[in-house]
Amino acid sequence: MYATSYEEENTLYQTYLHCNSSLSVEHYLDIRENFKVDYSAAIATLRKLGDTRTPEEKMALLVQSNQEIPECVYNHHLASGMSEEKAREVSCMGADDLVPVTIYLIAQANIPDLYPELLMLYSVTPEEKLKGREGYCLTNFQNAVFYLIEEQRSFLALE
Repeated sequence: MYATSYEEENTLYQTYLHCNSSLSVEHYLDIRENFKVDYSAAIATLRKLGDTRTPEEKMALLVQSNQEIPECVYNHHLASGMSEEKAREVSCMGADDLVPVTIYLIAQANIPDLYPELLMLYSVTPEEKLKGREGYCLTNFQNAVFYLIEEQRSFLALE
């Protein structure tokens, strides 16, 4: 239902994936240098979305993937010899840092139906959950997808 209702956006989303899923984190200029780390754990979690059936399972995976982003940064800097305190400080991310990293995760996870799945999750999630951690994580992924759709639309308009 959602895939057909938003066919243009879904096509733009899938075109973005096709063009960007093979790029490394270094190619994402909006990601600051200290956040250019290995996000394979968060990507692997996000890829599990296609194997789940219920909205609750899908939401739990979004939350987990979102939580793994700063964990990946922390573990990277800790492994490179940084102190625990400094690694914890460096791994704190605001939205300006989180959204570009989330865009990278989405491209790497390469989930063809993520856009309609996020729309479905929003429509079936109880309002009280949308006001909490689940809503924050869902909004983060939605913003990332909306951004890359608009970026793809702008790119195609230039051609």
